[in-house]
Amino acid sequence: MTDIGELRGWWEATSTADFDATVPKLQAYSSIDLKIMGYVMKQANMKGGQEAATMWYALGKIARAIGAYGEGELPSLDTLHDVTVYSMMARRIRAKGGWPE
Repeated sequence: MTDIGELRGWWEATSTADFDATVPKLQAYSSIDLKIMGYVMKQANMKGGQEAATMWYALGKIARAIGAYGEGELPSLDTLHDVTVYSMMARRIRAKGGWPE
């Protein structure tokens, strides 16, 4: 049987560490790339705007992970972290209408 308490503790600790590692990047990078990519995607009749742009970034990270597996290696923890961050970014964009500037 799954130990829900242990899983919750791990999940919360990992989420907190992910957020803490993301804050410096949030402060260093603007969201203009998401706006530009979202605009271009809309011009190509794609739905999703910034959310779709974020998933494009996630696809690149997933491709990197698959490449590592194909080479008989494990993807870096940084790659796994970035996949999580991009997913959370997409969820925030959907919930609030955009990524903070």
